[in-house]
Amino acid sequence: MRTAAPGRSATSSGPVSSPRRFCASTTTAPSEPSWSCAVRGVRVPQDLAVTGYDGIPVTAASAFSLTTVRQDASLIAEVAVRALLARMHPDQDSHIPAEVAGADRPLGGRLFRVMPELVVRDTTAPPCERRDKARA
Repeated sequence: MRTAAPGRSATSSGPVSSPRRFCASTTTAPSEPSWSCAVRGVRVPQDLAVTGYDGIPVTAASAFSLTTVRQDASLIAEVAVRALLARMHPDQDSHIPAEVAGADRPLGGRLFRVMPELVVRDTTAPPCERRDKARA
């Protein structure tokens, strides 16, 4: 796990204008805010918004109900298999689901985009709400 010191960015040594935290491990990210923020007196989400990625089940059941970006793994797998079958059997129809964006690539093949879903939970709040709660 790589974290940023207060007032520093996780990716650079210069000061930042807002607090940031970067957790590289999905197994530590759900519990990480509960102890590291509390120790520093940082309130989630009033002082710091925390968001995960992948929507693993533990993120909803951790000490913080973690806001996450959920990917539809079954849809991604379906598109991958259908795209592979289309390459192997171009004469057969390999229907790609309508909710998936597709485009031809300049050097051949197709690019597919499966949109993830933002699942808002307890670790994020609108910016004005965070400011108002911080002042209280």
